[in-house]
Amino acid sequence: MNCTYRSIWNDSTGTFVAVSENAKSAGKKTSSCNSAKGSSAGFALQALTLSVALAFGGNAFAGPAGGVVAAGTASISTAAGSTTIN
Repeated sequence: MNCTYRSIWNDSTGTFVAVSENAKSAGKKTSSCNSAKGSSAGFALQALTLSVALAFGGNAFAGPAGGVVAAGTASISTAAGSTTIN
């Protein structure tokens, strides 16, 4: 058996793979410390997402509205943060 092989790392399988000594590897990866490049775009996207979430989430904690009395007489009134049924 020919023993001219080398081991290279395969990222997709997460293992070392035996290949021919003539095979080309992917080379070294670039540095991942380039986070300062896209930070302004990422911040703008986060700010936009937050503003949209706050704009549409205003009524999430609102009390019930449009109450109907099924039988008898009653009055339903709402004030700031409270609902009164008499």
